[in-house]
Amino acid sequence: MNSPASQAAETILDLLGGSLDDCSRALARGDVPEAQRHLQDASERLRRVRRDLIELGAGGTPPAA
Repeated sequence: MNSPASQAAETILDLLGGSLDDCSRALARGDVPEAQRHLQDASERLRRVRRDLIELGAGGTPPAA
């Protein structure tokens, strides 16, 4: 079974090769709404990684109240 840190690293690598690359390509085409969609997807996935790591006690800082 993968550790939480390993799973987070895999997700981040996927984002770098997926959503963020797609965002860059959309911007190169001048398709700002599409770029925003890809960036929003990447941001949400990173928030989930952070939340999961915090819940597992594997690092990160809980959000301020």
